[in-house]
Amino acid sequence: MDEPENHLHPSALIEFLDTLGEASKNSQFWIATHSVPLLAHIAMKEPMSIWYVENGKVTNSGSQPEQVLRALLGNEEQIDNLNTFTSLPAQYASISYAAECLLEPVTVGGGKGDPQVAQIGGILNFNATMPISLLDYGAGKSRLLSGLVDIANTHGRNLADVLSYFAFDPSPQDKEDSLAIIKSVYSGDTVRHFLDQEDFFSTKDNLSIDVVVMCNVLHEIQPDDWLKLFSDASLIGRSLKDSGYLLIVEDQRIPTGEKAHKFGFLVLDTPHLRTLFSVTEKDIQEGLFLSNDHRNDGRLKAHKISKTLLGRLNGDSRKTAIDQLRVTAKSRISELRNSEPNYKNGQMHGFWTQQFANASLWLDGH
Repeated sequence: MDEPENHLHPSALIEFLDTLGEASKNSQFWIATHSVPLLAHIAMKEPMSIWYVENGKVTNSGSQPEQVLRALLGNEEQIDNLNTFTSLPAQYASISYAAECLLEPVTVGGGKGDPQVAQIGGILNFNATMPISLLDYGAGKSRLLSGLVDIANTHGRNLADVLSYFAFDPSPQDKEDSLAIIKSVYSGDTVRHFLDQEDFFSTKDNLSIDVVVMCNVLHEIQPDDWLKLFSDASLIGRSLKDSGYLLIVEDQRIPTGEKAHKFGFLVLDTPHLRTLFSVTEKDIQEGLFLSNDHRNDGRLKAHKISKTLLGRLNGDSRKTAIDQLRVTAKSRISELRNSEPNYKNGQMHGFWTQQFANASLWLDGH
């Protein structure tokens, strides 16, 4: 074949040749080409099959593909330009993520079809004989409630019959949107939206909530506030029933960077949360700490944490958990710098670089 790239798109050419090779495994093909994409594809499959002509002599490129690139592109500068161009998606993703981390987070609306809402719906028991009392901590626009309405309908249930929903958000910015959704689901004069702890306990009893959900919220709360957040005197500690639990739901690879507080953001995964709340193997066996990986890819994670474990959080466990996150981030960065420079890896590099920097900044001050 003489320069098939002259008549085919690079991806179509590669797909055609792969298909032809699968169908003709006992044949030999000779291709004259100046196509860098085709040569790169062949080099990944069988580098010893590439030959080049120089000064009338035919030589196998072997482990020196730069000889071929130099012949095609001219010089080292042009090779560098090609490398720069092919790494642009990774650079763009990493730089964009870093820039986003200088901006405050944006509240997300919606809820219908949201995979995280589906994850939470799968954990909640819609077949309970008594309605579940749920506090949406950091509710925003109440996208959780919006999505759960559809999920209850698929179970043939009216959400108001199986879930008593309450929203808490210290910012009044999204209160109007949240109330609009709440009023579309519930009738009556029960107060269901609260802006502060005193507001909540003005109408609600202690030990009145079955589950507190924090969906994409914990990473936005400064670690200095974690001890107070989960103390017995806090909204969570006072409102949860003794048999209740905290459900922390996080996107472990949040696709958009943000500056949630002065230390940025910190996304804790299973090992870090286990350290934070001093969770033992026995606790896991007894169902006091459960991890749910919604898509089995390590990204959408939910952690069901019994109220009995919240009191174990202390200054030492917090510091150790954040130090472990820093170590994890350092390891991920090293792996990514030895990986293919594509957009996804560039975005991941941006994420883990921020995790490493943010954890280090907090640890340096403590």
